[in-house]
Amino acid sequence: MEQNFESPVLGNKKENKKNKFWIILGIILAVVLLGFLFWKFGLSGNVGGRISKSLPIPSARVNGSFVMQSKLEKNYQALKFFYDSQEGQSEEKISDLDIKKMALDRLIEDKVVSQLSEKYNIKISKEDIEKEYKLVLEDYDTEDELAKEIKSLYDMSISEFKKEVLEPSLMYDKLQKSYLMDDKIDKDRKAKSEEAKKKAEDALAKLKAGKDFAELAKEVSQDKSTKKDGGNLGFIGKDEMETEFEIAAFKLNVGETSEIVRTIEGFHIIKVDKKKGSGDDEQVKASHIFFKVEDDFDKWFLDQKKKAKIKIYVKDIKWNKEQATIEGLNLENTDTTADDVEIEDVEVEPVK
Repeated sequence: MEQNFESPVLGNKKENKKNKFWIILGIILAVVLLGFLFWKFGLSGNVGGRISKSLPIPSARVNGSFVMQSKLEKNYQALKFFYDSQEGQSEEKISDLDIKKMALDRLIEDKVVSQLSEKYNIKISKEDIEKEYKLVLEDYDTEDELAKEIKSLYDMSISEFKKEVLEPSLMYDKLQKSYLMDDKIDKDRKAKSEEAKKKAEDALAKLKAGKDFAELAKEVSQDKSTKKDGGNLGFIGKDEMETEFEIAAFKLNVGETSEIVRTIEGFHIIKVDKKKGSGDDEQVKASHIFFKVEDDFDKWFLDQKKKAKIKIYVKDIKWNKEQATIEGLNLENTDTTADDVEIEDVEVEPVK
């Protein structure tokens, strides 16, 4: 008679697997349920904030890529901390919902920038971030002084400041510069660029044929501020002009004229009349003939945001596709100065 029996060890293994399956399923269902509650009822406050930081809940989707609730909460808290620190300096008080809208709007924009940068192979390095940080640090006597200000305004550390502020800000700047310098990104811009370049080539040919630089600048240069003075820029030091312009100008000897130099503004032909100083204190007295290429980056970027497929999962916040922004985001009623806006634009950008 054949006996069937199950090994106690094997039996335990099967039972353990079964138990693990139900435990994992239960955890998944709990996460989904909590995610639904966040989406449906917009949980907030201390408890909601703590939960949102620990669960992988999306707050928005941008072209198939999620902006996570934890990122929104982090940026919301930084913005709220800033506005709370400014309490009493403005007659208008910005609501928590408007702060959340601003935080999410910037996160969505950050995501679009990141996706476009990946599409056009635009990258930033750790060296780029450190260089930008040193520029910020120049406005302070010590690093501790900067650290205290960042902490007092946004409750951030230096490392968080680099990651959440400088990195996305640099990525946006690099995308903008790439767009303005690379005609392959926007076909419509390419035609405008080629037209300006042709004018610069014609001007350079006339200079090489013996035309006086100052006279030609008065005739054809599109820099209204220097045109009447023959393109005279006066003495310029280092870090005062666009990198490409500076490199070309400081390479020239006195009396020499450059080839065509491309910057984000357009095309330049540069002449150096005098030099003084040396090293970091070196200055050149330069003139230029300039042909402008319209800066239409803002319009192009707005079009990219309008084309993006964006879905919001946060209660009381919707995406306005026509305006390419969070619906209801309105700062017109806030008593904010131009300086305040500049601070917000530079220092409150979110981490990717």
